[in-house]
Amino acid sequence: SIISTDHSANFLLAINLEETPRKTIKDPIAFEIPTRRCVYKYPYTYRQIRGMKHGAPCRLVDTLQTKSKKADEDLETFEDAEREIEQLRKRLNEARERASSLYVYGPDQDATEEELDELRWFVEQLLDSAKTFSGSTKARYQASQQLVPSDLAQHLTALELCAEATAQTMEEKQREQKRARTVRSDYLTDLDEVQSWIRQAELKVQDRSIEPIPLKEQLKQVQDELGTIIDKLERLTRNGRTIAENTRDDTEKQLIDSTVHSVTEQLNQVRNWLDERKQVIADTIDAWQRFLTLYEATKTWIEEKRQFLVEPLKLSTLVQARQRLHEYSSLGWRNRGSGVFVPISASSCVLLILAFGVALQIAVKSCKQINKNLSDMGKELESIGQVCSVGDLPEKLLEAEEAKVQVEGQLLERNALLQETSEEWEQCERKMKEVKTWIEKAKQSLESPQNKKKPLRDQHIIREKMLSDVAIQKTKIGISMEKLQVHFRSGIGGDSRIGETVDELLAELDNLHANVKEQTAALEACLAQIDQYQQEIQQLRQQIMQVEQQLRTVLSPTYLSTDKEKALQEQQ
Repeated sequence: SIISTDHSANFLLAINLEETPRKTIKDPIAFEIPTRRCVYKYPYTYRQIRGMKHGAPCRLVDTLQTKSKKADEDLETFEDAEREIEQLRKRLNEARERASSLYVYGPDQDATEEELDELRWFVEQLLDSAKTFSGSTKARYQASQQLVPSDLAQHLTALELCAEATAQTMEEKQREQKRARTVRSDYLTDLDEVQSWIRQAELKVQDRSIEPIPLKEQLKQVQDELGTIIDKLERLTRNGRTIAENTRDDTEKQLIDSTVHSVTEQLNQVRNWLDERKQVIADTIDAWQRFLTLYEATKTWIEEKRQFLVEPLKLSTLVQARQRLHEYSSLGWRNRGSGVFVPISASSCVLLILAFGVALQIAVKSCKQINKNLSDMGKELESIGQVCSVGDLPEKLLEAEEAKVQVEGQLLERNALLQETSEEWEQCERKMKEVKTWIEKAKQSLESPQNKKKPLRDQHIIREKMLSDVAIQKTKIGISMEKLQVHFRSGIGGDSRIGETVDELLAELDNLHANVKEQTAALEACLAQIDQYQQEIQQLRQQIMQVEQQLRTVLSPTYLSTDKEKALQEQQ
């Protein structure tokens, strides 16, 4: 085999036996013949060459020529191997430079991955070629002489190191491309999720179509999701910074920076809105509760006043009248024990009606507080409507206003009716007292000695006037009672005792009327008899006067009668 240190040397085998070292080497392979810048390992010893017979040098020359030809072929193979190694190293270095300079952070990752796959396929082909060439070269030399030339071994080692470096660079570039794809994919995914969440969060935070309690739960859900979105924003910021640091597009870098800044500002704005909205919703829930409290108070007032208006006024006992007086004064309408029953008087009835009227006036005045409640409910409803949905609160407010107007109208109507009833009842009571007083005075007048001492005609005149007064008293009581009954029929329940009292008075008046009428008839008979007696007396008086006149005439001394008989008769 040939070991060369100069790739451009021309190998000319020149054997100079005189210059060959005179030594005997037991191993024939160890015998070396120095040549020009090379050593030829000759398989014969020096003594063997010296001891050759005539004709042996020719065979030796042929052998050496064959060996020289073989050496030329080996040298050419060596040089071809060196050139192939150099070419492979050059291509591997170019592939490594291409892989190192490959831009993997571009926006079109599919195109980048396709380009990287092509480069990887090309590098794999180069690596396979280098590996195949190195293996075949080593196998060829090891098969021929059990040893790879040191220079060639160094070149093969350098080729293997270059291939390994290229493969490592390719693997790093593939990992970088996968990382770039992951970074861009995570960036776009996180950006889409964060922006989508921000839009939904803005709609939820600014939502005014639901009531405050569901809105509070919705805000709590947004608050619970905020931590995850902040983590995604931090990852989005890191990935955006990585893309901006590795991108070659200045426009994309500015776009990423502005996008990350904008998303961060939007998220901070949503957080501020969320904090403000939570406080506003808490105040709105309080306003909602105040509205319901005022609504319940108004409904309670309406129900109490309806019960107040529906329950009739029944008068039967003085104890009950006093209890009702206390109940009406405190606007309470609970039925209590009545205790001992005693007949009720007209004054107690009037007192109860007056107490009921006072209670009703208090109820009417309490409408001012209910009006204030309704006004406050309207204000609370307006404040709630500026924040969220008011639900059925407007219907509740309208219902309360309509019920309040209805009850207030009934209270005012009942108040006017009670005032008129109390006035009529007072007037009826006063008239009944007047009638009772008049009856007592009339009876006393009829039975008094002074009246009996009066002339019959005066007594008759008094009784005639008394009969007329009885009719007037009956008419007065009847009209007053009829007016009172009209009010009773209008909604205030009166006890039958009042009618019985009036009937008793009317019965007394009837008895008085009958008694007076009887006395009047007796007096009329007496007066008629007296008149007859007076007429008879008058007639007798007239006759006496006539006789006396005639007597005076006859007894007069100057009386002269022409008719003696007639004169005698007159004197007689």
